[in-house]
Amino acid sequence: MTSERPVPIIPARPVRFKKTLFCLSGLICSTPLVFPQTFPLSFLALAFCFYVYCDLLEDKDKKGFYSKGFLFFFLYNIPIYSFFLWMHPLDFVGLSDALSLALLSFAVLAVSALHASLFAAIFPLTALFCRRKANIPSALCFGGLWIVCEWTVEQGILGFPWNRLALGQYLFTPFIASASLFGSLFVSLLVVLIGAFAGLAAYKKKLVPAAVCAAILAADLVFGALKTVIVENTVSVTVVQANVLSGQKWDENYLDRIIDDHLALTRSAKKADLILWPETAIPVDMGTNPALEDFYVSLSEELGAPILTGALVTDEEGTKNCVAYIDSDGVFNLYAKRHLVPIGEYLPAEDLLGKLMPFLAQINVLSDPLTPGDGAEVCEAAGVKIGSLVCFDSVFAPLAADSAKNGAELIFLATNDSWYKDSPATTQHLAQSVFRAVENSRSVVIAANSGISAVIDPDGAIKAQLAPLTQGVIEQDAVICRDAALYTFAGDLPVLLLSAVFAALAPAIAITKKIREKSSARTLNRR
Repeated sequence: MTSERPVPIIPARPVRFKKTLFCLSGLICSTPLVFPQTFPLSFLALAFCFYVYCDLLEDKDKKGFYSKGFLFFFLYNIPIYSFFLWMHPLDFVGLSDALSLALLSFAVLAVSALHASLFAAIFPLTALFCRRKANIPSALCFGGLWIVCEWTVEQGILGFPWNRLALGQYLFTPFIASASLFGSLFVSLLVVLIGAFAGLAAYKKKLVPAAVCAAILAADLVFGALKTVIVENTVSVTVVQANVLSGQKWDENYLDRIIDDHLALTRSAKKADLILWPETAIPVDMGTNPALEDFYVSLSEELGAPILTGALVTDEEGTKNCVAYIDSDGVFNLYAKRHLVPIGEYLPAEDLLGKLMPFLAQINVLSDPLTPGDGAEVCEAAGVKIGSLVCFDSVFAPLAADSAKNGAELIFLATNDSWYKDSPATTQHLAQSVFRAVENSRSVVIAANSGISAVIDPDGAIKAQLAPLTQGVIEQDAVICRDAALYTFAGDLPVLLLSAVFAALAPAIAITKKIREKSSARTLNRR
């Protein structure tokens, strides 16, 4: 009589070269934020990352969670922040070519490292909360902690939410429709969860996480397909992009050419309901030069349409970076930029940094720091209520939501991205505006000095745009939608609460299990 031999259990082969693989997946994950047409790579890279991370979790002898997380996020951030290099040379602040390149390279590395040092905590915290188990709670925890980090980098005067994962999906219009419910943070959460569950399914070779992955993606796409925007009417706009570069903008020798180019482009367009010019289109202080106001009023009267333009305005509070509404009756409804650019429009910790690195003060647009605004003013033109943003304002979702809450039916962004020429920063900034449109179900119209100018529909579809470093005019009808979006009023709170629940789920399960075990033990002892 022969006995059957037991089938040997072959352990899964451990993943080798984990550090290299985390570096590679970080680079691939950031690719859509540099080359937007590659948006599927975010999902694939995160699936690959989480697959390797699962192996790290279950290899009880391995440590170094934070260092490996840092490598992933450092390599994720570097391509995104490489746009700083397009500012070279910084000769306008008196730096040599070599020193300029060194300073800008340091900026890329420093910002990348700073953000990576925060996000890297996701790796060890997930391992701690999930007791080093690769399972569904660990995927949820990973996603929840990622969103907490994305929200954190938006806070404070140095907030810079430029590396948000959702931004790489701005061309995937059906997928980002859910931003109208819970904002761009929610879209980032979906990307992380889809990638994490796909990686978990591949590692565990189980159907349940694969089914969860497919369900999340399908549910989001179904919502995007079914979501409709009710168009009530349209307003015709003329958007002027004169292609004025930063080196020319503040050079008095170019002033006449700047004015002539804006006039020629505007007059070449057909009659429109609104004329839109970019940030500080004419670099002269309107507050101290009454002749400039007269110029705009005369032009509005000639064109038979109101003008919205970026302008510097000095009053008793200081110099502000504004959007001015002008018609044949004068200048009204000044909106002042609320979130100023650190080391560009003001110098944080001026007493300290001004002494340590005096050249930083020279990077400011003006010799004196600008004064921030404090309100989301809305003006009415051509029967439409318009809310305004200036450049860096558009990066912060709550500012656009404030305008929509105040009744804005269209959002106008006056911006100047000429510092970054045709770098990835121009499409990254465009992506921010796409999300501001979807989050509030409002058209966003961008007028940029050197591009990208655009008209974006409330569903995030880009209706028209002008490429960077080109001169031209957009003549387009902007859609007016008065439907309220949930995100406008709910903000980021719902997705932050959901993320906190996901992060706390594994510890809660572990605590509950211990309580039950103790309760069962006591019951047995009593018997």
